[in-house]
Amino acid sequence: MFFFNKDLKALRLDEKSERTIKAHGGTLMASEMHFAPGGVGVLHSHPHEQIVYVLEGEADFTLGDETRRITQGDSVYVAPHVVHGVVALTEFRALDVFCPQREDFLR
Repeated sequence: MFFFNKDLKALRLDEKSERTIKAHGGTLMASEMHFAPGGVGVLHSHPHEQIVYVLEGEADFTLGDETRRITQGDSVYVAPHVVHGVVALTEFRALDVFCPQREDFLR
């Protein structure tokens, strides 16, 4: 299946963040997160494995009890049920890959 960016719609989550669902099928899903400076992805956990790949910008990412600064080209592996969250320091875009798919995102 092809997913063309021109056909995809971003979902505004709050005044400083939005999510665009990218390719998905089988057990995999990709989504792009965009945060304005100061945008927050609140601490949360889920049963999905996740990889975060930073496309642009800089943020403080919390994984479990550790917070590290991440920037373009960095990536993070989030195991199932591990608490994680992010605070954008600049315009920040990241590609999130989930396994299995986030069915809650598709509703």
